[in-house]
Amino acid sequence: MKNIFSMVLSAILSFLIFGCSSQKSGVGPVDDQEYILLEGKQDEVEEVVVPQFGQLVDMALNPKEKSLDFRIMTESDSYTQVIITYDTTRTSFPHPVIETAGDRMHIVLETKYFVVPVVRFYDDYGNRIELDGKEYEYNLDATSAKLAQDGGWFNPIEWFSSDVIKFIGIGLAAWLGFKVGALILAVLASIAWAAVLIGLFVGAVTALPGAFQWIVEIFGISGWNIEAIRQYAFEMGQNLTALLQQIM
Repeated sequence: MKNIFSMVLSAILSFLIFGCSSQKSGVGPVDDQEYILLEGKQDEVEEVVVPQFGQLVDMALNPKEKSLDFRIMTESDSYTQVIITYDTTRTSFPHPVIETAGDRMHIVLETKYFVVPVVRFYDDYGNRIELDGKEYEYNLDATSAKLAQDGGWFNPIEWFSSDVIKFIGIGLAAWLGFKVGALILAVLASIAWAAVLIGLFVGAVTALPGAFQWIVEIFGISGWNIEAIRQYAFEMGQNLTALLQQIM
């Protein structure tokens, strides 16, 4: 593989136009037993969280039909429901949505000036979400692109990095409206960012196969299919513990 992942990412994103749903959907009942319990314990990461990464590909393939339903312990010792799902309304690719108490935040990777990949937050109506009076975003600029390189070869796992996860964690902390422990926040941010990447690649393979195949042929990248994306999700899960140690 060649050292051009940021170019490929921008090329894919140029075909994918973001749009958010104009419909609201409420959070499910808190007595539902099909949920993932997070209390902020270290052993939860390996036993409870890591297996969820394998669910992201099927979730992206079946937007709105599958979700990750968490019950997380807040700093007030109460449990709150947080759901991570995918949405594709007015969108060419699945992007993750964080939902709690009826509020929904879309986390989207798109391009700025048609070149620079950027992570942004939107509400259900396509409006940018503001934090502290500013539109919150994170540019995956040349420095970030350089981190995605390993000896001149594309190393996709490097995009699952602590810098972007910290950005999403800060955004979640401000948006959630309740306080949670640092480990829980880092876990939610990690899954959210993994969901962004998985959704993008699933969309590129399934929604725009012709465009993606053209990119494969031009840049000499092979192996990008659903099974390759499943392996990518697995590798992100396996790297989660080490990554959280950098964040915490």
